[in-house]
Amino acid sequence: TIIGVSLFPQVNEDSITNGVLNSNGTTLLLNLIFISLSATLGVMFYLLKTLTVKIKNCTYIEENIIETRALIILGTIAGFIISEMLSINLTKIPNFDGIHKMSLAMLGGFSSDAIFSILRGLINKIKSLLTGAPDDTITTS
Repeated sequence: TIIGVSLFPQVNEDSITNGVLNSNGTTLLLNLIFISLSATLGVMFYLLKTLTVKIKNCTYIEENIIETRALIILGTIAGFIISEMLSINLTKIPNFDGIHKMSLAMLGGFSSDAIFSILRGLINKIKSLLTGAPDDTITTS
């Protein structure tokens, strides 16, 4: 699917570099699909490695399918957000040509579990500051 979407003339370096806020119509839709599929590809790499280890260690159980589906969604969203947020900040670095958004999306999808853990830790810290409770006593639900 990602190869098929990349064949459209609207999906090119310039239109992807413009980002979500500077695109519209069919170009925006195709670029959103392309970046989302890139992030999904990244999370699939991560899942293949994780599932291989679980199967090898005989620790994979049927209930893991729910976690797997959630991770695919989380990875796609994380990859998309990383590709949009980091590409804006990286363009401000002098003498830096930048990293393609597809690479950032794949990296975000691959590292979605780590990104989620960082965000969960950050939220726990903020909750502990607001409630005055130690952050290790606050549970995420």
